[in-house]
Amino acid sequence: MVFGMYLMHGSLDNLSDQFWLSCDTCYQLVAADVDWRHMGEYPDQIPKAKKHISIQDARGNWGI
Repeated sequence: MVFGMYLMHGSLDNLSDQFWLSCDTCYQLVAADVDWRHMGEYPDQIPKAKKHISIQDARGNWGI
């Protein structure tokens, strides 16, 4: 599905025992001005990796 960046969207709850994969991507022309709203708090720095946890721990944190 492809739609414009101003379309409000969402999804239903995943009630299955399988994972859903969703990805939001944005593209712009090289000649276009940068939209700084999408560049993060420190756009000139490489973000530090977040601590990874197991899916079992994530499910516990989420209460599922």
